[in-house]
Amino acid sequence: MIAEVCIRFNQVLETWKAKGILFLLCKAAFMHREIIPVEKDLDSLKPLTSSNEKLNIEFIEIPKDRAENTWLTYPLKSRYLKMLRNLDKGYKGFAMVKGNEVIGDIWYVCLNKSKTVIKHPDFKLLDIHLNEKEVYMFDMYLKPEERGGGMVNFLLRSALNALKNKGFLKVYGYYTADNIPALWVHRTLGYQELTRLKCQRILFITI
Repeated sequence: MIAEVCIRFNQVLETWKAKGILFLLCKAAFMHREIIPVEKDLDSLKPLTSSNEKLNIEFIEIPKDRAENTWLTYPLKSRYLKMLRNLDKGYKGFAMVKGNEVIGDIWYVCLNKSKTVIKHPDFKLLDIHLNEKEVYMFDMYLKPEERGGGMVNFLLRSALNALKNKGFLKVYGYYTADNIPALWVHRTLGYQELTRLKCQRILFITI
């Protein structure tokens, strides 16, 4: 609970400073927004064509042990706190790193070694029931200064290829219908759109 409060507090401060109060209010609460659940069959995934060396970045899996992540820095404190919270919950993640700075990351959840699913609040919203070799991927972030030039596509494609190499067969996710860049990235990567849903948000919590 304390971790969640700290994350929300820092998100509010960061959004206010970067975008202003009106944008903050729009992000904090909305009614009847349309969301698009999607799924991706990893058998049809095309291999990477971009080189991370050419982009001067390193794509890594975020270590599960907090102590192994002390070398990583984040441009936003809320993202650093989310990393700690996600690891504590048993979530797993990938990151794009320049030097020691995480310029982008994305998280996922799957069955654990005992074949049980670690709970995620989006499961109820999206009516997701993960089976073995299936993944729910969520909360992708890219530093604003790094956006453009196909970096979002590269981050998502790299994560999908990494999951395929781990033996996973299907990935679930979602985006909002008004997020046009997300719509085109997911369509470019061959995601299948599922039945659209309506949601609302109160104090940054989507329900």
